[in-house]
Amino acid sequence: MHEIAHILCKHEPSVPLKSNGLNLLLRDHNPEHEAEAEWLGGCLQLPREGLIWALKQGMSSEEIAENYGASLPMTNYRIGKSGAKIQVNRGKAYYRR
Repeated sequence: MHEIAHILCKHEPSVPLKSNGLNLLLRDHNPEHEAEAEWLGGCLQLPREGLIWALKQGMSSEEIAENYGASLPMTNYRIGKSGAKIQVNRGKAYYRR
């Protein structure tokens, strides 16, 4: 998803800096582009609506990560940043009244 995010953001590929002699090219990466792609890639892989659905089903972070093919750290990051867990918990509190 990270690489797809680069395409969607229309980031130009970086120019190879040099060859290290082993047929590998080293590239310079634009930190702003990398941050944008990391954020959007996480949003694409773990959309907020999907996280809300999974949390309402009672899925654990580990189950959500497995379901979406994501790492556990990225899953926990997206749950926290999206506010999905807060929304689901507020909904549960509302319906307990």
